Order: sequence, then structure tokens, then C-alpha cells
Amino acid sequence: MRKKAGAFLIALIVDSCTDITAEDVPDVALYTLPLLVVYGGKEHCGEYRDKLDISSEQVCERLHTEIPTTSLPSLSSIHETFARVVADGFTEAIVVTISSALSGTYNAIKLVSEQYSNLKTCLIDTRSIGFGAGFVAVEAARLIRKQTPFAMFKNLLEKTVRDAKVFFCVESLDYLHKGGRIGEVIYRVGSILNIKPIISCNEKGAYYIAHKARGIKAAHKKTLDAARSFAMRFNSCHVAVVHGAIKDDAKRILIDIREHIPNVREIYSGIVSPALIVHTGPDILGIGVQGF
Repeated sequence: MRKKAGAFLIALIVDSCTDITAEDVPDVALYTLPLLVVYGGKEHCGEYRDKLDISSEQVCERLHTEIPTTSLPSLSSIHETFARVVADGFTEAIVVTISSALSGTYNAIKLVSEQYSNLKTCLIDTRSIGFGAGFVAVEAARLIRKQTPFAMFKNLLEKTVRDAKVFFCVESLDYLHKGGRIGEVIYRVGSILNIKPIISCNEKGAYYIAHKARGIKAAHKKTLDAARSFAMRFNSCHVAVVHGAIKDDAKRILIDIREHIPNVREIYSGIVSPALIVHTGPDILGIGVQGF
């Protein structure tokens, strides 16, 4: 792969729910497609671009008055992003999205990408969410910096998809239930018995309940145990700890990571995107693992 004016000729396009920032993928041209957070009430009525027009903190603050909905990036915004990538001189792009089983974002981008014959695109459905998907984008950036031939990206990133996983738990099941992510029986029984599911994504990218715990403290421990179990399949791993509005709990988990996951090389941390908080609530705690 060639370089031009000191910049790599492969662009990296992600959606906002991969939960990465430019700091996570240094020295790479990153383009982020924001999902939409949609309010229908009188106070905040309108569409807000994820992370641009609205922050995770703002979503958390407003949840007591209205639970918004979310929408995938508009086709016009996807077109604008692809046009900007081409205008910036790129002829190749890696596109990393959250699971197509959880969002129509992948399919919308695929539809638009087919209209840009002057831009070769490699689309990766991570079949994951949050930093579980973000690990694939971080690996894509690493491969770009290594000047990996474009034709090799698909196979290499599909391996990362298989070797990355995220586990998360929440205090209240209301948000997952409202968004249709858990069924009525699980919601009713879980709420009555204070049972907290530890949720992950299966091989098709759909949510499934990996474990259950009674009470949120036990759920945090179970989430860490699940992450450790997955991490120990590999010689080394990277770990990410993400949260909504429970910074102190996330800090405690970060301290425990080194003790519980001894083969960790690098630890990422951050706040879950506004669009994801809409579906999980403010008390989400997630741990992502990328093995290698």
C-alpha cells in the first residue's frame, strides 16, 4: 500500500456505536457515521446525531422524562461521508459496523457503498456492539498503519470478529424490554426476583443471555467472570471497560482487571454512546475482550 503526503490511502469508516474515538485509532483517517437519537416529546423533540448533537450524559439526565428511540444514520449522511472520503483523496475504505442483527446500519452503508465505483470498500459486520465492535475497528487501524494490502483486510478482520466479544449487564431491565431486546417473561421474572442477565452477542450477532445473577453487584462480578473465561482462551488479550453513568463501578472493575485477567496487554475505557444508553439505561457496565 502506498502513502500520499504522509497519509495512508485507506480510510476507516465506523458507526458511532462502535464506541471508539480518534484517540483509539491514532494516525488513521477516521470517519464516524452517527446514529440518531430521536425524541418525540415537547421538551426535546427532534433528531440528534449520536455523540455530535447529544452526549451520553444528556441522554442519562433526560431518561426520567422521556425514553427516546434511535435510528440508523440517514442515507444522505452516509452519502455525504462517502463523498467526503473520496474528496479527501482516498480510493479504498474499511467500513466497520455494529451487528446487522441489531441495527440496519450495515445494510444501509452497503447499499450506499455500491454506488461509489471509485472507492473500493471492505465492509465488516462485527456481529457485536459497543467496544466489542470497536476492537475490530482498532485492529483495522493497526493493519492500515502496517500498510497491509487491501485484499487481506477481509480475512484478517473476520478473524478479529470471531476473537472479540462483549459482555454487559444493567441495573434496570426496563430499557432492554422497551426496545424489544428481552422478552416479556424474562422482563417480568427478572424484575420481580431482582435477576440481572449478563448479555452478549451470539455468532449471528443477536443478543443472548450468557449468565444470570441476583442483584447488580453479583451481576458485575459475573460479567467480569464471563470476560475472564473468554480471555483465558487466548495467550494474550485486550480488554475494554465501558459504562453509562456508573463511573465508580467501572473504576473498580478496571482495578480488578489486572488481577482477574492476567494475560491482558492493553486496557481501554470509556462511556457508552448515547444511542446505546437509550436501549440499556444509564447503569450499563460492559466488558469487551479481544483475544489473540
